[in-house]
Amino acid sequence: MENDCESKVLNIELTQEKIKSIVNITYSQPVSYFRKKIKLEMDILKPYKAEKYPAVLFVPGGSFAHSHKENYLQQRLEIAKAGYVVASMEYRTIPDGVFPQSVEDVKAAIRFLKANADEYGIDKERIAIMGESAGGYLVAMAGATNGTRDFDKGENLSENSDIKAVIDIYGVTEFGEEADFEIPDDVEEGYRATFLSVKFWLDDVRNNIEVTNPIPHISSKNSTISINAWRQRHVSSSSSNRKTS
Repeated sequence: MENDCESKVLNIELTQEKIKSIVNITYSQPVSYFRKKIKLEMDILKPYKAEKYPAVLFVPGGSFAHSHKENYLQQRLEIAKAGYVVASMEYRTIPDGVFPQSVEDVKAAIRFLKANADEYGIDKERIAIMGESAGGYLVAMAGATNGTRDFDKGENLSENSDIKAVIDIYGVTEFGEEADFEIPDDVEEGYRATFLSVKFWLDDVRNNIEVTNPIPHISSKNSTISINAWRQRHVSSSSSNRKTS
């Protein structure tokens, strides 16, 4: 029996923005904790049209033990399709980097984007930074020190590292009693490696832990900071119950 269905050709106009991907761009060549020169890279997604766009710098998490710039590709693509240049960076992690070197890397990446704004089609006056977990902490620190030269080291120092907005996705906003470097008994087994990573990353400033916290750095010069979080099972009860004056 013949199929009575009728075939039709549909002319559909594609309206999605075409996105260009540029990978493995060297943005800084700092030295490691062990005085070895290393190369830090970023990937960029940008609309094809030759215009100036606002930019978002994404800083991945990884417990300060790794920073995979390839993470969250789908989310970064959606932001690029909405009309943004989206950069995703790697930064120094243990054992190559400790505090404050990872913060310095975020600042260096911002300055790189500003110094190369014409090449990548960026409106250098409209740059935001976004990070999750350890990356959330790093963008909070960068935002809290906005309008200063704190942590500005390395290349492109003729540019400042000021940004317009910060999106912190469940990043740490205060290193408190964990700075004692004792793993609390109530922390789940699967998260103990995270505490060990943080212990190493903070070891050089364990007697001056306040300098690592974003909140004391906040002033009228700061950019808008959005902090997004939910209850995390690996946070110790002593930390979650901590009170501030």
